[in-house]
Order: sequence, then structure tokens, then C-alpha cells
Amino acid sequence: MPRITLYLITGFVALGAVQSLEAQTLGRFQFKRGQVLQYKVEQSTSATDMLGETKSTLTSRVEQLKCWQVADVESDGTATLQLSLLKLKMQQRLPSGETWEYDSASPETSNKQLREQLGQFVGKALAVLRIDPQGKVLEVKSTLQGSARRYESELPFVVTLPGTELQMAQSWSRPFRVIMDPPLGGGERYNAEQSFQVRGMPGGLATISFTTAIKDLPRDPMARLPLLQFQPQGEAVFDPKLGLIVSARYSSSGVVEGHQGEGSRYEFTSEYSEQLVAH
Repeated sequence: MPRITLYLITGFVALGAVQSLEAQTLGRFQFKRGQVLQYKVEQSTSATDMLGETKSTLTSRVEQLKCWQVADVESDGTATLQLSLLKLKMQQRLPSGETWEYDSASPETSNKQLREQLGQFVGKALAVLRIDPQGKVLEVKSTLQGSARRYESELPFVVTLPGTELQMAQSWSRPFRVIMDPPLGGGERYNAEQSFQVRGMPGGLATISFTTAIKDLPRDPMARLPLLQFQPQGEAVFDPKLGLIVSARYSSSGVVEGHQGEGSRYEFTSEYSEQLVAH
């Protein structure tokens, strides 16, 4: 066989392999050094405490512009990212009926207490994390808000990925621990698991649903109250061409009876959404 013909055949085979690889929906995050990712986040929360005829409700609505800056990417795809908030807006309605508001765009007109609590987190590095291509946090280099252990239960990009080609009905899971650091608790640890499944692949995008379950819930009703927020369920949309989550929506909710004795009831619900707006 002439050598030039062999080269052509080899080239076509290599091209076919590349095209086949591109056709796959690979379940891996693909970060690029210098990349800046911005997500618009909205979250509404309601907590109602009832004792007999007495009812007390606290609600809040938060809007954020969350920013991830990719500082470095290692040869295996593991990346170092810095998290910050570019904008933050909150409206909080107290059980008394009073409404507190904070807006980072006009802090001087915001509620003083919220300004003192929230203003310190805007425009600063909240955390620096090493994240592998599956979305797992390998190292917390620094954190300004809360304990470094929070990232074991709170994933930076909502879900983890399998690292292989995504297919319809494919499922995987991740075990983790919920650690109740102050002010939520005194370091108590609970075993939990998140289950993921590919529920749809329209237009090459993968819709991944997920549920969360805490396996060893405490018997004490009061101890179960703060755990309601750690059991989200919802879905995220992953774009394999970008190697990024482009949107996510989930909720956490639950009811605890008898936390203050007979006739008491606690209800909690939280709705969260985020949308990629810049990459």
C-alpha cells in the first residue's frame, strides 16, 4: 500500500476518534485557567413555629450574583477556584411583621443590622477551593464564611458528576456527612447520601435529578430542626460542551412535630435556583 494512502487512512481514523469523543456527553467539569463564572442566584425561605394557637413565621428572600474565578487548573482537570459575591440583596420579614432589607448596591439605605451582618461578605474572597472534575471539593484552602467542613455537604456546583459518558437513566451516588457546627449545633455528625440520575438529554444538555437523605436522624425533635435544610431535592442542567452546570433548581422542606412538647409543630421550606449568566 502506498505510504500516502496509509497516512490518509490513519488521519481519517484519528478524525473519527475525535468526532466520536466529541459526540459523547462526558460527565466532567471543564474549568479553564483565568475563567470567570457568574451565576444569578435566588432563594426564598420560610420557617413557621407553632405552639397551640400561637404561630410565628420568619421569611426571607435573597438574590445574589455569585462569582467563581478559576485561578489554576492541574493536568488532571482539578481546579483551584475563588468564590465571591458581586451583588447581594435580601428582604427579611420578621415574626413581628417588621421587614428588614439589605442591598449591596445601596448599603446606606439598608437595615443597619443586616448591613453589618452581610456587608462584610460582598466583594471579598469567601472561599478558595480545589475542586476535581467530578465537582468534589478536595481541599478548602481558605474560607471567610462558616466552617471549611460545610463544603462536604454543600457542593460548590450543586451536583457531582460520574466522570464518564452520561447516558439516559444513568445513576450514581455520593455518601457524605452533615456536620452541625455552631450556631446550628455542637459538632454533631450525621451520615447522609445523595442520589443522582440522568432524567433527560434534550439538545445535548443533561438534566440531572437528585435527592438527599440523612440516614441517622436524631430522635430529639429539636435536633432535627436544622437538618431540614440539608435534605434538598431537585435538578441541575449540565452542558457537556462548556463542562459546566448552566442552571439548577431545588427545594428543601419538612415538618417536625412535638419539638416544644405536645401541640407544637415546626414547618420549613426553601426554594433555590441559579442560572449561569457569564462564563
